Amino acid sequence: MRRVLPWGCTLALGLSGLAYGCATSGGAAGFEDPGAAAEGDGSVGVSPDGGSGGDDGATRQPCVHNDDCTGPNLCQANNGLACMGGFCVPTGKPMNCDDGILCTNDSCDVNQNKCVHMPNDSACPAQSYCDPKLNCVQSLPCTPGDQVCDRLNIDACTGTWDCDAARKLCVRGPKPCDDRPNANTSCVASSMSTSCTWTCKAGYADTNGDLSTPPPAVSNGCECTVTNPVDRPDLLFGDSNCDGIDGDVTKAIFVDAVAGSDGNAGTMAAPKQTVAAGIIAANAAVPKKDVYISKGTYGEMLNVPSGVSLFGGYDAAAGWSRASTNTTTLASPTNVGLVIANITVPTEVQLLKITSQSTAVVGANNDGMSSYGIRVSNSSGGVTIRGCDITAGSGAAAGVGAKGSTGASGAKGADGNGTNR
Repeated sequence: MRRVLPWGCTLALGLSGLAYGCATSGGAAGFEDPGAAAEGDGSVGVSPDGGSGGDDGATRQPCVHNDDCTGPNLCQANNGLACMGGFCVPTGKPMNCDDGILCTNDSCDVNQNKCVHMPNDSACPAQSYCDPKLNCVQSLPCTPGDQVCDRLNIDACTGTWDCDAARKLCVRGPKPCDDRPNANTSCVASSMSTSCTWTCKAGYADTNGDLSTPPPAVSNGCECTVTNPVDRPDLLFGDSNCDGIDGDVTKAIFVDAVAGSDGNAGTMAAPKQTVAAGIIAANAAVPKKDVYISKGTYGEMLNVPSGVSLFGGYDAAAGWSRASTNTTTLASPTNVGLVIANITVPTEVQLLKITSQSTAVVGANNDGMSSYGIRVSNSSGGVTIRGCDITAGSGAAAGVGAKGSTGASGAKGADGNGTNR
């Protein structure tokens, strides 16, 4: 059989062997075949005029693997090539791109006319990755400057992957949203940035306000454990509901003689200035609220309505902290400090220093008027006075009493008992 080779060479096939030569301007020259394509898999047809079912004529590509074989229309029909004997030879079949690596997706790229092998990390066990040369590995090899690690950056919220120059392995950086004590962490990633939010887990609260401080600032998270969601001020000064103060921020009107104003809403940030204004606002609320009073002296005589309790001992300048050393004084300008009347629901006065003035007033009946620190009357709902220092002034001296009426006549005297001499 005769076959046409490049450069005008002819190939003679016989039963006894193989010989070929080339006609050039200098005559014929012979050379040794470095790996005849005709040995393939027997599927390449050779026609009498030198044509074949594959493209074995013009170019003999040296190769080590099938991946080294490229050519026009390689991925179409039966134009496949195989690396055999160090050269790419036609197979007369579709291109076989199987690289023997189980974790790669193998295909023939019609745009590049060659085999491509895409690593598929999902084909590997958890916490391992696909290396196109080594199969599944726990640490993915890389070279600084290449893009091998980029494919691992699926979710920026888990940390960014980069190539470690010293180890030549892909390593993941820290998460952009750090975990914080007793808090749930939420991360939202975009192509440009990530945003972090934290919320306290059930039963915990952030009392110092640092939970949402952006990284790299350090936060102690939700540092307060809720022991009782109902936190009524007491003399232990505990914050059982973790809202930052002794008591309940949502159930009180705040009063501060130093920085307050009666035109304010009565919140921690915008307190009232007088206790009377605080009582009015607390009594008008639905449901009624209590009044939390910062340390200082308030020159007021007050009427306490049913269901509005007064709590002193706070320090507005220190975040409304509470202590027995924060003296809250209600210094009445009259002979009565507090009037508590007609109480039908539990009402408390706690940790207040209450004083009233002395009086010299004498009543219509010449009765000297009294001085009261607290006067309670007509109350059946329960009035509690706790931890208070109460000092009343002096009462008035009574007037001169009216003259008494004439006394009754005396009784007849007894008979005498004598002897005549």
